[in-house]
Amino acid sequence: MQGSTEIKAINSEAESLPLYQHLDAICAAMAAYSAAIVRSDPGSGKSTLVPLALLNHFEERGDHGRIIMLEPRRAAAAGLAARMADLIGEELGSTVGYRVRLERKVSKDTRIEVLTEGLFLRHIQSDPSLNGVSAVVFDEFHERSVFTDLALALVADLRRMGSKVKILVMSATMDAQKAAAFLGDVLYPEGDQKIPIIDVPGKVFPVETEYRPLPQKTYLGKEVGAALCDIFQNRDGEGDALVFLPGKREIADAEAALVRAGLGENFEILALHGSLPLREQRKIISPGQADKAGRDKSGQKKSRIILSTNLAETSLTIPGISLVIDSGFVRLERFHIPTAMNRLSLEACSLQSADQRRGRAGRLGPGSCIRLWNKNDPRPVETEPEICRTDLSNLVLECLLWGASGPDSLGWLEAPLASSWEKALENLVRLGCAQPNTGTGGVKITSKGRLVTQLGLDPRLGCLCIAGKEKGSVDLACASAALLTDRDNSGIKGDGDFRNRLAELRNNPYSPWTRTIAENAGDLKRRLKEDSKIAFSWTAGEEADAGELLAHAFPDRIAQRQENDAGINGKFRFVSGREGIIEGALKNSEWIVAAEADAGERSAAIRLAAPVSNDTALSLLKSDLATELSVEWKGLIPRTMARRKAGRLVISEEKRISTREEAQADLGRLLAEKGLEILPWDEGKGEARNLLSRIRFFAQKADLPNIAMDPSFWTEEALIQDAPAWLGPFIWEGKKQDSAAVFSNSSLKNALQTRLGWGLSPLLEKQVPETFVLPNARPRHIDYSSGKPEIRARLQDCFGIKTHPAILGTPLVFQLLSPADRPIQITSDLPSFWKGSYADVRKDMRGRYPKHKWPENPV
Repeated sequence: MQGSTEIKAINSEAESLPLYQHLDAICAAMAAYSAAIVRSDPGSGKSTLVPLALLNHFEERGDHGRIIMLEPRRAAAAGLAARMADLIGEELGSTVGYRVRLERKVSKDTRIEVLTEGLFLRHIQSDPSLNGVSAVVFDEFHERSVFTDLALALVADLRRMGSKVKILVMSATMDAQKAAAFLGDVLYPEGDQKIPIIDVPGKVFPVETEYRPLPQKTYLGKEVGAALCDIFQNRDGEGDALVFLPGKREIADAEAALVRAGLGENFEILALHGSLPLREQRKIISPGQADKAGRDKSGQKKSRIILSTNLAETSLTIPGISLVIDSGFVRLERFHIPTAMNRLSLEACSLQSADQRRGRAGRLGPGSCIRLWNKNDPRPVETEPEICRTDLSNLVLECLLWGASGPDSLGWLEAPLASSWEKALENLVRLGCAQPNTGTGGVKITSKGRLVTQLGLDPRLGCLCIAGKEKGSVDLACASAALLTDRDNSGIKGDGDFRNRLAELRNNPYSPWTRTIAENAGDLKRRLKEDSKIAFSWTAGEEADAGELLAHAFPDRIAQRQENDAGINGKFRFVSGREGIIEGALKNSEWIVAAEADAGERSAAIRLAAPVSNDTALSLLKSDLATELSVEWKGLIPRTMARRKAGRLVISEEKRISTREEAQADLGRLLAEKGLEILPWDEGKGEARNLLSRIRFFAQKADLPNIAMDPSFWTEEALIQDAPAWLGPFIWEGKKQDSAAVFSNSSLKNALQTRLGWGLSPLLEKQVPETFVLPNARPRHIDYSSGKPEIRARLQDCFGIKTHPAILGTPLVFQLLSPADRPIQITSDLPSFWKGSYADVRKDMRGRYPKHKWPENPV
């Protein structure tokens, strides 16, 4: 190290870190380009050395601004700040400090401040110019939380507006080219510069990798637990083991298996996940903790088995780890847009994540990694960023506060999905955090939305706290929000009734868990400008009203009871139409509000809920309330079902006689479903059917310039499509409503005449007659249904017809009958029949019917 990048008072350990030799290049890149990408293997020292080097580099050039470093996790933020302070021999909170939720170690002298991303958003929103900040460092960038992408978008927006703040992005595994291209577009929109990518090999010792696929993965936690028992019962090596599991449930199952196998006697079994209090996390990850492990019966220090979620993939080195066991799975939240619920999805971890996990075994010396999957199993290369798969309500609210009304208002490394953005806006408007902007046609933040952002909570929980303050139940509301933020860490076994959690707080005010909730709830009260002291002194009666407060935070999660079976499960339906399942006493409630629910594949699993009154439910659903009318037909008799609905949730329903307008509006759907044959064509003498056949024949044969003379005007498809117009007015012959069938043969015949038009009706009667008069003056019905005019007549009644009759140029088809009305012959040419086959027919008929006259010359 030379000159400007020398770190003052650094201990000799730093010089042995791989990144130490690259600090000059990083500082030079930041000076020349105002941005850089550092891609460095785990253990290189990037998270501790780079901020210190940049500080000295800026100071030497007269830049006395601060450096803000963003860390995705609280424990990592505090740990890295402490490590940096130790490297320069200072107290934490002097030159180097940190701020995380409920903790801060900073002073007026702090120049390097490590923040979680949520606190950085509060900082930049309150000071949009980042006054006094020289650089923002994004550490562990590959984790790509929603807040990571949003923070980068906001800092990039500052640069576009003329800010000189520098940007450094660091990670062990990330798409460096993509990040560099994005920053290049931001800083050099003309495309004349490329942001440098500095690759630094890490100090990683060899890690031997072994694959031991699980026999099956139906019950992952138990199966991993069985595999761990097999591994550790035969383990002789020293050092601690780090086991990666997807979630708390699998951690608990694996821990139980290890304890049952008696491994607790020789190993210290520890759980590590994000919902642990920060102090508990530090007991595991802080330097020196490995030496504080318990002792076995022989007095030897126990090796530790740390069962962890992907929390342990972060930048901190967990001391003592020489073995990593990787289940190969991660539990990711995926937003289900139709229900506005997240769904926890168990998925194969990415290759990048798997490499991060394996690297934990080689931080301090040679290690080994056992992967509990097949080497050839398909895996994604990288984990999909949260911005592409989770609820964006928080992100969109922050954007509205920034002044960005739509996703196109900011530049993104990964643009939010338009559908997710719109769903988030819908949710924020429902919560009262946003409202339509009549001036621009977009959406703008409300005063309530601004207050929610100051609370640093998810918008729903922020609304919960605000509702509590307005209703005089601020302690209950803040405790409820803290409970939900704490991911239900009480250990209560129950049926999902949220009131039981509140009762636990009230009945056990001095338990460690209660103290944690009290600390978080008190912080929320302070942000609401209230006395931060929290008292869990509400009554059981007040607990019963918790559902009303929750309903203000989760109005779209209000659900109505459906028909339940005799089992333990209760079935409810949400406004979205999604069915929800809950166990226990709440299954008999008429209405509940679900504070925690997993959308599931087909039905939602309701984890935490509270009952709400009918009045509260309907009051909060009033913007969704509407009356939906649907017509149900029994034959041609319509009945209207009037359903009062909130979204897809049916509140009440009533069946009544339909009005003519309702029946007419639904007529097209009925005929499209059932076809024209449902109409009474054959009532009486079937006059309506015959009229339609005559009209179709008329349109086919007559050459008249009229739309009604187009044969396509009379097809079944056309008649169904136009039914409300030509047939609808004849429902009940014009009556307002009736309990009888909507059509008769007579009304159907009138409707056809109207469709034809009264100007064409006389021509129809003249040119396409309904009957043919025989020589004996008897009229015979003409059937046009086959597309040709046909009559049935006794042979004797046709005697005297010399010329064959035709209709619009089409010969009339005669079906000649015997005196007993049995078919004899069909002909379209009577003169030829008389001259030809009549003689044979006559001979046969004379033998059969000798009393009848059969002249030799019938004409």
